[in-house]
Amino acid sequence: MAKQVLILEGSMRTKGNTALLAESFGRGAEAAGHTVTELFLNQLQIHDCLGCAACRSHPGTCVQKDDMTSVFQAMMEADVIVLASPVYFYTWTSLIKRTLDRTFAIEPVLSNKTFYLISTCAADQESYAKTMKDSYEQYVGCFEQNCRSGGILIGCNMRTAGEIEHTDDLQQAYQMGMQL
Repeated sequence: MAKQVLILEGSMRTKGNTALLAESFGRGAEAAGHTVTELFLNQLQIHDCLGCAACRSHPGTCVQKDDMTSVFQAMMEADVIVLASPVYFYTWTSLIKRTLDRTFAIEPVLSNKTFYLISTCAADQESYAKTMKDSYEQYVGCFEQNCRSGGILIGCNMRTAGEIEHTDDLQQAYQMGMQL
């Protein structure tokens, strides 16, 4: 059965290593017959969460009127949500963290989603991305209505754009997308 795949790209570089990994995942998903939508968060106007909790009175709705409204809609329509973010300083970029904070508004109504984490880091060992992985697992765990993690792919030792092309990580991402 064809799935709707949403890739939330949280890097400032639209052709950086994480973006290339996410793109490869998307190509694999498309090759398997799924529909892929990629949103580059650096091209959207997304404000910080106000912490007002008004969304708790109106689940799925935020008082702020910015591009997050379309991100909410895309997340609700998706079967698979890929969180693509390089590790800048042990965890998410500010772009994607801002977006994740705002999903507090849809937490009570988001259901039946499979999440993936696609990431790269400059560290030479995946153990240095532990904070990122833990944060991802905790984030997915906050959605109690049949949401789960589908997998994690972290490319290590990625200091400059394009280095990912000299690894087998792109093929791994493609295979992850194919196996949805």
